[in-house]
Amino acid sequence: MSSTNPKRIISHTAASKFLINNSMVEAWLLNIVEEYWPAFTRTVDATERWPGSEKPNETGYSLAFNANKNPFHGISKDIRRRVQFIPTIRFSNLHPSYHLSHLLDKYDSGTGERTIVDLGGSHGDVSTEITSRYPQIRCIVQDLPGMTADWTG
Repeated sequence: MSSTNPKRIISHTAASKFLINNSMVEAWLLNIVEEYWPAFTRTVDATERWPGSEKPNETGYSLAFNANKNPFHGISKDIRRRVQFIPTIRFSNLHPSYHLSHLLDKYDSGTGERTIVDLGGSHGDVSTEITSRYPQIRCIVQDLPGMTADWTG
């Protein structure tokens, strides 16, 4: 893609062309800009306002979006945000920096039986990988209601 104005030529680099031609990358970037960044910029405000809080509605996200529920509630109710979120997570899971091996290669599983709770585990991909490597470990997948049943795409 390029513009051939006689006074100047503008064309894409390989990187910028990749950004506009890959829907997963586009969704990932939009999610960072529209969802994560506003929440990140209010995190200090939230920790000052609600010191030590573990409530899902007392966060930087709550302040940035004037929300009284967790981020996934808002995303699940807005089809555009939901459609953008699904490939964002898929893209993140494909990126080598987020690969599960970083966790599991350094994990000392010991020899005894134990139980791990996979919070926000969606379809149990992480738990499946853990139990395939360490059969003595039992995993329990927990997520918000409807997250596993309704978030396929």
